[in-house]
Amino acid sequence: MTDVVKSFGYQLDSLVDYIQANYRCESPESVFARYIFYLIDNQPPFRVACDGVMQSMESRMHEAPVLAAFGYELACGRVLDDTLQKSWAKGLNRLSKRDAFPPERASFFFQPIQLLGISLGASACQMVRSEDKRWLQDVLTRGEQKLANSEFWTFIVSWYAAQKLSVPWKSISLPLIENITVDELALVKWICTCDLNLATSLGLNQIETEIEKELLHRSLTASILPYDVSRAAVVHLALKTTAEKVFRHHWLRYSQPGRYPGETINFLQVICKELSRMNEQFESNFIGAETHDEHFTKELLELLPQLQSHLNNLQSSVNKAVEKKSKAHILNNHGLIFSGVNFVSNDNQNQNIEVQQNFNSAVYGVAGKVEGNQNIFVSEQKQTLAEAAQEIQQLLTQLEASNPTATEIQKVEFVKAAIAPSRKERFTSALNAGWKEAIKELLDNKFLNVAIAVLEGWKNAGG
Repeated sequence: MTDVVKSFGYQLDSLVDYIQANYRCESPESVFARYIFYLIDNQPPFRVACDGVMQSMESRMHEAPVLAAFGYELACGRVLDDTLQKSWAKGLNRLSKRDAFPPERASFFFQPIQLLGISLGASACQMVRSEDKRWLQDVLTRGEQKLANSEFWTFIVSWYAAQKLSVPWKSISLPLIENITVDELALVKWICTCDLNLATSLGLNQIETEIEKELLHRSLTASILPYDVSRAAVVHLALKTTAEKVFRHHWLRYSQPGRYPGETINFLQVICKELSRMNEQFESNFIGAETHDEHFTKELLELLPQLQSHLNNLQSSVNKAVEKKSKAHILNNHGLIFSGVNFVSNDNQNQNIEVQQNFNSAVYGVAGKVEGNQNIFVSEQKQTLAEAAQEIQQLLTQLEASNPTATEIQKVEFVKAAIAPSRKERFTSALNAGWKEAIKELLDNKFLNVAIAVLEGWKNAGG
């Protein structure tokens, strides 16, 4: 089993710290980080104030990085005044006079984040001249082959830019998942999240599940070390989205105890452990401390009664369910059908005696006649070990007649379900030292193992 190196929370916090420390308002990579969160209606996990900086950049609108940064701002819904819009349009016009494909590849086209930002701006700026927009579309058309052998990240971001200006690019053969870097895995996940049509045209949606598994695996088994803000943001968003998707999937199972009781119990056990750990940390960090976060403690005090209320409601619901499903009717000299979690009478006779059942695993149907002394269920009768043996043997005789193929586990559950909790407590109180030897003298040998299993189970459970 692979060791977990870092938790999701640690990786996400580290990425946020990196973005916050390296965010530059004039950098297209930084504004791209805001754009990717904007697309899926998600608030970015970082806070920056760039209005003053952006205004001061108007004189540099002829520079491709500045054009790209403003392009992302426009794509995020930012409203620029007419002066800035004209400056942006003039900047694109000046850019169109340059060679987009210089031999040394030192142009905006070979910088995918710049290319995307400028493409987004050309699509959003109302004052862009149609001929300048057509020039950019032509650049994207001619440039497709120039990026055929580029890294996967560069090609996908450039493909996305082409789509934003309605320039069709041909499909590509996707690399093997194990050959894709973490940030490229995250980029694929982001595309699948924000643009299903593009993801489908590239075939990315077909490998999304595998991408998610690989992304989660790598994020747990190695530290993520981004080398620019754009990639850090993509990884953060993809990792958070994927982890939340997995949690929602499991939460649907956790929150359906009727269908997935085991997973619900496991989840509640984890919650109990985490609450215990939280209490220990609170005592360690806050009690006795000279200062503490008053806002935090105030919110915590407001939330705890809500938590207690939900727990009380859950307990009440469980108690009602147990009470409702623990009722059975045993009819004198008439058949008994054990169906699902209820005993159901097979006729409408009025002579019946209500008993309680309580069991923890599946039980199976049985029908037959209840014969013998029906007064053993009278609650006033003093209970003894002999009565317990008699009652268990009578129930097993009934089951043997109606369902001779019942397994030992089914027999145990049948007996547990048929005996009322109040009688079970009295039977359990009779299990003093030497009770196993005594019970052997009171039961037919074929019923002995089942009876001991029933009584011992109650005794070990504390009655």
